[in-house]
Amino acid sequence: MADDALRARLRRRLDDSPFWTFLGMELVEVAEGFARVRLTLRPELRNSFGIMHGGALGALVDSAGGLAVLSTGVDGPIPTVEYSLNFLAPVDAGAVTAEGRLLRRGRRIAVSEVTVTDEAGRLIAKGLVTNLIAEEPR
Repeated sequence: MADDALRARLRRRLDDSPFWTFLGMELVEVAEGFARVRLTLRPELRNSFGIMHGGALGALVDSAGGLAVLSTGVDGPIPTVEYSLNFLAPVDAGAVTAEGRLLRRGRRIAVSEVTVTDEAGRLIAKGLVTNLIAEEPR
């Protein structure tokens, strides 16, 4: 699938996601088996210590991993069955970028690795996302 067509297909799916819109995530780049997503820190995403909340980073990682799966032509539901996330550095300003790379897609399970960096290229978090490739509802 051409990158423009792929991006348009994923953009339509993201436009239907109120959570995606609420968090303010931005699809930066997509190719087969790869997705780059950006999230800018704003007051609503800070925790009580003034840094980006881990839940916001978790949602970013989950989204980048899922988009890497969707970029392979999957069109149905892909619920996350598990993700792990290691927080390596705090985010107190600016934007972070998550790069999701598909490691393996089977018939029913897909696994992606996600790396999150800040604007200076500093490693912020590392995640592993497992999605179920669900059958279309009948």
